[in-house]
Amino acid sequence: MAAWVAPVLGAVGMGLSMFGSAKSTSQSNRNAEKQVELQYKVDKENYDWNWNEDDGQMWRKYAFDQETIELQRSNYDTQLALTEQTAMDQWSYGMTIRDFDHNEKVKVRDQQIKQANQQVGFNEKAFSRGLAQQENWLQEQQLALDFQNIGLDNGWINSAESYNLTQAGLDSKQRGARAMNQLQIQQTSVAGLKAEGSARASGQSGRSGAKSVQAAIAENGAKQAMIAEQTTQVGDQYALSTQQNVNQLNVAYKELFMQKQQLNASRNSLNKRDMFAREELNQQFQQANANALNKIMLNPTLAPDLPIPPDLDDYKAVFQDPFEPEAPPEPVKGVANTQSVMGSVLGAAGAAIPDLAGAVAPLFVPKPPGPGR
Repeated sequence: MAAWVAPVLGAVGMGLSMFGSAKSTSQSNRNAEKQVELQYKVDKENYDWNWNEDDGQMWRKYAFDQETIELQRSNYDTQLALTEQTAMDQWSYGMTIRDFDHNEKVKVRDQQIKQANQQVGFNEKAFSRGLAQQENWLQEQQLALDFQNIGLDNGWINSAESYNLTQAGLDSKQRGARAMNQLQIQQTSVAGLKAEGSARASGQSGRSGAKSVQAAIAENGAKQAMIAEQTTQVGDQYALSTQQNVNQLNVAYKELFMQKQQLNASRNSLNKRDMFAREELNQQFQQANANALNKIMLNPTLAPDLPIPPDLDDYKAVFQDPFEPEAPPEPVKGVANTQSVMGSVLGAAGAAIPDLAGAVAPLFVPKPPGPGR
C-alpha cells in the first residue's frame, strides 16, 4: 500500500470521529433536558402529593397524628378516671370491711362475755352446791363422832355406876359380915359366960370344977377365935373385891381415854379432810372461772384507716403534640447537564490527532541513503 493511504485514512477517521462526537453530544444534551423536565414533573407531583394544603399526605399525616394524640389523651383520661374511681371504690370497700370485721369481733366478744358470765354463774351454783354437800357430809361425820362420844360417855357412866353399885354391895356385905361376927362374938361371949356360970353353979369343987370352968372358957375362946378368923377372911375378901372393882374402873377409864383420843384424832382428821375438800372445791371453782374467762377474746382494736388513694391528676402523663411540619421549598426545575458540541468535536479531534500524527509521521521521516547515493 502506498504510504499516503494511511494518513488519508487517519484524516477520514478523525473527521468521522469528530462528527460522531458532535452528534452524540447533541443527543446526550437532548436526553439530559428531557430527564430534567421529567424529574421536575415528578418532583412537582410528589411535592403536591405531600404538601398540598387540601389533601397533602404530610398534612393528612399531621392531622392523623394530632387526632391520635387527642384520642390517646381522651383514652388516658378515661382510664385514669376509671383507675381513680376503682381505687376509691376499693378504699371505700376496704374501710367498710374493716368496720364490719371490727363490729363482728365486738359482737363475738360480747357473746363470749355473756357466755362466760353464764358459765361463772353456773360455776358459783355448782360451788355452792358442793360446799353444801361438803357441809352436810361434815355434819353427818361430826354427828357420828358425837354419837360415838355420847356412847363413850354413857359407857363411862355405866362403868362408874357399876363400880359404885359393886362397891356398895361389897361395903354392905362387909358391914353385914362385921355385924354378924359381932353378934356371933357377943353370942359366944354370952354362951361362954353362961357355961362358965353353970360350971361354977354346979357345985363342983376342986380340980373337977376348975376343969369344967376352963373347958367352958376354952370353948368360948375357940369360938371367938373362929369368929375372928372369919372376920379376917371376910375383910381380906372385901379388900380383894374392892381392888378388883377399882381395877375394872381403871381399865374402863383407860379404855375411855384411849377411845377419846381416837375420837379426837378422828375429829382432827375429819376437819383436815373437810379443809382439803373445801380447798379442792375452791380450786376447781377458780379454775372453772378461769377457763370460762380465758375463752373471752381480747378487746378488738379498730384497724387504722386505709390510706386514701392519691389524686391521679397530680401524676397525669404529659402527651406531646406532633411536630407541625413545614412545607419545604417547592421543587425548582433543574438545569440539564449538557456538553458543548464544539468541545466534544475538539475533544474527538484531540484524541484523533495522535493517531493521525502517528500515521503521517512516517511520511516525513528521512530515509537513509541507499547504495549508490
